[in-house]
Amino acid sequence: MAPPAETTETTGNTTLGGIIDPLPDTQPQGQTPPPPTAAAPAVATIVPAGYRLAIARLELDLTVYEGVDGPPLLQGPGHYSQTPSPGEMGNAAIAGHRTVKGKASFFYGLNKLEPGDPIEVVYPDRVLVYKVERVFLTEPTDLSVIAPSDAGLLTLTTCDPPGLDDRRLIVQARFAEARAGR
Repeated sequence: MAPPAETTETTGNTTLGGIIDPLPDTQPQGQTPPPPTAAAPAVATIVPAGYRLAIARLELDLTVYEGVDGPPLLQGPGHYSQTPSPGEMGNAAIAGHRTVKGKASFFYGLNKLEPGDPIEVVYPDRVLVYKVERVFLTEPTDLSVIAPSDAGLLTLTTCDPPGLDDRRLIVQARFAEARAGR
């Protein structure tokens, strides 16, 4: 009996090796083929969104990632994929943890922002400046905060109070200006 063929599959930056059983007709007469091997689990790919979030008041300069579930949020804030990117017309929304494993995380101090505070979205070729309009709490089920808009908005979301998931702390900012990249 010939050994099973070995293949390599690549997903994102992670390589998964696996064994593929030979076709049933390659089995010697009278032998039952081995049971199929389980498929390798999907690997979550963590993809940078292509920009950073800089908030001077909080001394933050963070890479933003695509997605708001699981692994991306452990690396930094995540862009809600169903919303436009910052700089596009509409309501660009970004989520971030306040705490991870009981320790302060990326959006821990978000509650310290005040109306008028600048939030910068830093692309390689330009900086978009948004000005905070309001900071408020809402229910975790309130998706209206990331709803489409005709204005150039940036919405930041996180849990409140820190370490719990009782409410959502929301920061909404409006596009103010664009500058050449740093």
